[in-house]
Formats: sequence, C-alpha cells, structure tokens
Amino acid sequence: MSEPQSPLRARISILVAACAVLILQIATTRILSAAISYHSGMVVIGIVMLGLAASATSVFVHRNRRENPLGMEAAVRAFMAAAIACTIAAFGFSLASTLAGGSPIGFGVLVVLSAVLFFAVTWCAGYGVAFLLSEYSADVSRVYWFDLMGAAAGCLLVIPLLDGRSPLVVVIIVGAFFGVSAVLLTEGPTARRRAGGVTAVVALLAILASVFPAMTQLYSAKGEDQRDIRYQEWNRITWVTVVDRVPQYERNLDLLRERRPDIDAEAFLARWNLGWGMSPTYEGDVPTTLFMALDADAGTQIIEDGANAFAELEYLEYDVTNVAYHLRTPEQIEDTFVIGGGGGRDVVTGLHFGADEVVVAEMNPGVIRSVNEAFGDFSGRLYSHDRVTIRLGDARSTLSRLDRKFSVIQMSMIDTWAASVAGSLVLSENSLYTLEAFVLYLEHLDDEGILTVSRWASPSMWGEVGRTVSLMGTALRELGVDDPASHLAIVQTQSDPAVATCILKRTPFTPEERAQVDAIAQRMEFVVPFNGTTAETLGVDLGAIARGEPEAMEGTPFDLSPPTDDRPFFFNTRWMFASWVDAIREGDMTLGSPSSVYTVGMLLLLLLIGRILTIRPLERHNRGLPEAEQIRIRQHLGPMLYFAGIGLGFMLVEVGILQRYLTFLGHPTYAMSVVLFSVLLSSGLGSAISARLEPSKVAPLLSGLLVLVVLTAFAVPPLLQSAHALELVARMALAAGLVVPLGLCMGMIFPLGVRLLGKSGLDPLVPWVWAVNGLAGVIGSVLGMLVAMLWGYTAVLLLGALAYGATAIASRRHWSLAASI
Repeated sequence: MSEPQSPLRARISILVAACAVLILQIATTRILSAAISYHSGMVVIGIVMLGLAASATSVFVHRNRRENPLGMEAAVRAFMAAAIACTIAAFGFSLASTLAGGSPIGFGVLVVLSAVLFFAVTWCAGYGVAFLLSEYSADVSRVYWFDLMGAAAGCLLVIPLLDGRSPLVVVIIVGAFFGVSAVLLTEGPTARRRAGGVTAVVALLAILASVFPAMTQLYSAKGEDQRDIRYQEWNRITWVTVVDRVPQYERNLDLLRERRPDIDAEAFLARWNLGWGMSPTYEGDVPTTLFMALDADAGTQIIEDGANAFAELEYLEYDVTNVAYHLRTPEQIEDTFVIGGGGGRDVVTGLHFGADEVVVAEMNPGVIRSVNEAFGDFSGRLYSHDRVTIRLGDARSTLSRLDRKFSVIQMSMIDTWAASVAGSLVLSENSLYTLEAFVLYLEHLDDEGILTVSRWASPSMWGEVGRTVSLMGTALRELGVDDPASHLAIVQTQSDPAVATCILKRTPFTPEERAQVDAIAQRMEFVVPFNGTTAETLGVDLGAIARGEPEAMEGTPFDLSPPTDDRPFFFNTRWMFASWVDAIREGDMTLGSPSSVYTVGMLLLLLLIGRILTIRPLERHNRGLPEAEQIRIRQHLGPMLYFAGIGLGFMLVEVGILQRYLTFLGHPTYAMSVVLFSVLLSSGLGSAISARLEPSKVAPLLSGLLVLVVLTAFAVPPLLQSAHALELVARMALAAGLVVPLGLCMGMIFPLGVRLLGKSGLDPLVPWVWAVNGLAGVIGSVLGMLVAMLWGYTAVLLLGALAYGATAIASRRHWSLAASI
C-alpha cells in the first residue's frame, strides 16, 4: 500500500480524527462521571488520555527501527483498530455495568475495565494522528492547522451528539469517524473496500444503538443498581433519571431496623423520602413522590400534582430547608427566586407559602422536560403554572439581567458532582457558592428579603455550614454591614448527617424574629447552632466566623475562607495538606482532604505511567543497538523541554480561561461552544499563519504570548465583571474576542518548533516530541486543578505564563542546536 497521492486527503483524515478524539474525550468524561464517580472518573480520564502520548512514542520507535519501516498502511490499520475499539469499549462497558450490579468488587472491576477499554481506543487513534504528523512534518503548519480545525469542529459537534443519546452511543459514532479517517488514507479498491466495510459496520451499530437504547444501557452506576429506572434522558450536562424512591432505600431501611428495632421504619423512611430535612414531629399525610437523580447521584423529588395541590401540602412546613418562610406572612412574600429547580420541590414550596411569582433558574433542560413532559400528568406540569417563571440558565446570569428584587432567594442542597460538557474537572455549580455570587444574591433581595441556603452538617462535618456563614458574613461586609452576625441565623435537624439551613436577612433580625426561630426549632425538634449567639451544637463561634475574625477562621479543621470566582472550590472544605497531618495524628483518615488525595495521587500516577509509556520504550529501543544509533534523552533536552513547555502551557491556560469564562457565560455548553472552540479555531489559524514566519520568530512570539497570558490573568476579570449584565450574544462575542489573540499565538509555536527540528536535521524526533507534548498536557490539566484549589485560577494562568517562559528559554537551547548542525 502506498502513500495517498494527495496530501489533502491526509490532512482531511487528521481533521476527522482530531474531531473524533475531542468528542471521545468529552463523551468518555460524561460516561465515567455518571457511572463511576466524578473524582474517580477523572483519574481514569487522565490514564485514558495518556494513550495519545504513549502511541506517539510507539510511532517514534517503529519509524526508527532498521527493519520493516512503517508505511501509510500503519495509520490505516491504527484508525481501523480505533473504530473497532470504540465499538468494543461501548458495548463492553455496558455489559460490565450489568455484571457489576451494586457490589463493591463489581464497581472496582468496572473502574479498571473502563481504563483498559478507553485507553485502547485513544492509543489506536493517537497512533494514527502521530504517524500523520510525523509523515508530513515538512508540511507541519498545514497539518497541525487541520488537526486543530478538527478539534474545533468537535467542540460544536459534541453538543448535539450528546443531547438525547447515551455517551456510549456517541463513542460508537466516534468509531465511525475513525473509520472515515482510515478510508481517506487508503489506496486501491481492495484496501478501500476493507476500510469502508469496517466503517459501515460500525456506523450501522451506532444507528442500531441509537434506535434501541437498551443495547448500551447502564444497569449499575456508582455502585448502585439502575434496573428500576422509570425514565432516563442523556444530555450534554447530566444523565437525568427518575425512579420510584430515593436510592439506597432498602439499605437504609435495614440499617434503621438494626439501630432502632422499636421504630416504625417504613413510616419513618416514607417521611425521609419527602426530604432529608424533615421534622420527626410530622405525622400528617405523605404524598406520593418520585425521585429525580442527576448522574445517578444528586437529585430531588417530583411531587404528585404539586402544581395544583400545593396549598394542601402541609409537610413542606416541617422541612428545615423552608424555615425562612415561617418568618414571613403570605402577604409579605411577593416574589421568590429558586436556584436550581430540579424536580420542583422548592418551587412547590414557594407556591405553598403564598409567593405571587416563583422565578426558577434551572440550567438543565432535561430536568424541565422530565417534570413538565415525561411526568407532566404526575406533576401537574409544574413549570407551566401561571405563577411560575422558568429561566433556562444559571442563577447568576439570570439574576444579573433581572432588574427586580425578591422576598426570598432559596438554594437548597444544590450540588451535582457531575462533569459537564465543558470537560473534565469542571463543576458547573461551583460558581453559585462564591463571594461574587452571594453579593449578587444580596443585591437582589428587597429591604426585608431573606436568602436561605441549606447544606449538610454534623459535629464532625460542619465545614460546608461554616463556609456558608463565612460567605454570608463577607458578602454583608462587602455591602457595608458592620455587624453581619446580627443578620444571620442557622437551624438544623438532629439526624446524622444533619441538614442545616443558613438564613440571611437583608436587615438585622429583630428580637421577636429570634424568638420565632427558637420556637419553630423547639416545635419541630430542630436545633439552633446560631441565633445571634453561638450554641454548643457545632462547638465553634459562628458569629466570629461571620465577622471574619482570624482566630475563628484559622483555628478549625476546615478551610473557611470564602470561595471566590478565582478559587471557587466551595466543597473542598478540608485544608488541602494540613488536614492529613491531623488525620495521621488522630488515626482517622476520614479527616483528610479527599481532593488532595485525588489530585496529588493522580499527578504522581500520571508521572509514573507517563514515564513507563513515553520514556521506557526509548530505553527498550536502545537495547542491542550500537551506541551511535541509540537515542539519548539528554542529547535532545532542548527539544524535549520546548515541546513539554508548549503542552504544559497550553493546558494550563486552557484550564484557567475555561473556568473563568464558564462563570461569565453562565453555562458549560457556552464554555465549550464559544471559548474552547475559539481557542482551537484561532490556534489553527495561528498554525496556518506560522508557515509564513521564520522559525527564529519563536522567541519574540513566546514573549508576546507571555504578556497576553499575564493580561488575561489580571486585566480580563474586572472587564468580565463589568460586562456580566450584557446579553448572551454580546458576552459570547466579548469572550471570543478576548481569547482569539491567545489562540493565535499558541497555535504558532508547535509548528515553528517542528520546523526548528527540521533545520536541525531532527525530523525523526517529531512523533516523540508529540508524545512529550501530549504527556505534558495531560499532567498540566491535573496540575492546573491542584494549583487552582490551592491558590486560584489566576495562579494557574501565571503558571501557564511561566511554562511559556521556560519554553522561551528552551527555544534558545533548541535554536542554538539547530544553528550548530
């Protein structure tokens, strides 16, 4: 088999393959987030994406062996193998989830198998891409341009592909894309029929899996059996499922009977099924509910006929999340704003307590469809009620464009732990729990308005409550309130774990309102950790935390600093590293920060596996070769540092701007379709432009890029803050305009580096430096999250600037090497 006569066909082939790789990455992220867990899934994703780097090293070794040199058929076979591997991975994962059931062993097997299956896909695909990049290294500017254009196209295609179909089906569709890449590279009718036949079979399987969803059904997820699902919908944000009862119902029933044999466990759990904050004193009617879960985890209830029977639903008055409503008469409650509508429970609550209008911010259209369409007859089509206004989007963007104030703003247990379409390591709800968000909430309360936020709490895990108090107190001080503690009260259940509701009034609590809070808690058998003075329930001075007193903030096992848009990790309440000192000293590993374990452990694991997959093959290649033919890394330290710096810098900048613009645009879909697309598109254009530049221009280009990254870190945030109230189209245009200069510069550096290799007579190194670049990028994504959790996204961008600065230094070494040949 010979090379394709037209280089254009090879470029289109790499475009299709690059498009498929990006879609594969996002689809795999969605699968693992739903079926395994957010954090464990990210570990697997990191390992999977190493397949791209590992395969590039293999291409380097294979192309440099003395016998059986590679021809274009190697890329054809790689893409055909990727097409077949996609199909095996999708059906294999579905089958494995069936066999896993709800057992811990089955769950562990599913995690390992997912890493193996999807690593095989990325290895095969990466092999084909790396081969083409090395085969056409003399035309690298155009080839890399097509590679980045393909990735940009993937940003747009992945959104409609993920809407309405399982990500496992999308993986099979991706397999057909790889098949097309293989067909484009073939010469001769026999080879083309073979590649076309594989592509046609994979495409047919994708169609069948789309028509018959049971072919790729997940029958277990996150260690829980998923066979009793009544309804499901996959979309770009989450996997929405509806079941009859709260997950783990039977398990909790058995545990409750063991602990309290005399209790009417079924009656107790029936109340618990209504909500985790229910008072034990409630003995009234228990309406029928369904449970909606997001990615088989976080969820809410759908109440039968809630749109019509809301006035009779007395049980809503016995839930700790709704205590704030007792402080107002129906006449005082005009408009209510609900953050995260979900199954509609908080919406029904607003109607029950007499709100004239309930405005709901819900970013997941699948949630609205589930309540209003799939279970419209059951719910009474709640979101179509004439007193309910639905705003599809995130709460902050919605509030920024509403010129009105509310009597109550409610945010009850909002968390999804789901990786969105914006990619791995992006949590969509983080921006709801930042200082900037809480200031916005306060600005949209009327004079007597109330903000109510409910989180998990107990004597051993009160960090989320402490952080909420810190956020509320800091936001009040930002608005000029001298004594924020006088505006706060907290009520919580006595269960373990408990649900605590933090209540903030726009004006100080009166003595009568304080007494009313105590009376409500006593009547419903709740406790009051804070009501102007700190109770002994949590054993901390919450008033001092609200005032931001350093002794109170620092003398706890929790990091109570208020999250900001720059460091929005509300749920990482444990000190990243100091918590492990306490855990070891106390002999209780539950006291340690799980985030530091995941990120640091994942970083070390990637470094170890990366060395095995990218360095060890070179060592094996050297065995038995004359010393003159051996490849020594120290001989090529300049190129290695140069391309590692590019990969690290690119990923750090991408991580930094994605999160920053996610908050600005208000939806993960927009972060993908506008920001990432603009970065990749402009990078592709930069690669095309680089063909007209001399490689010697790389040093000033890197200096300019460093300046742009620093400006993005410091000058862009205030600009975005001032433009937050613009209409969506204007914000999209502004975001694209701000990231395009970065993309143009970043896209020029790689092809210029490859041309430097050519001038140095080191063309055979192209696949290996591509491997180094990919490995650095994967490590950069994890390192970026670790740095962001410790110091914020500004620090991530500055670290990206530092990486490009190191690349500039390496380029001098690289250029001097070229000049000496």
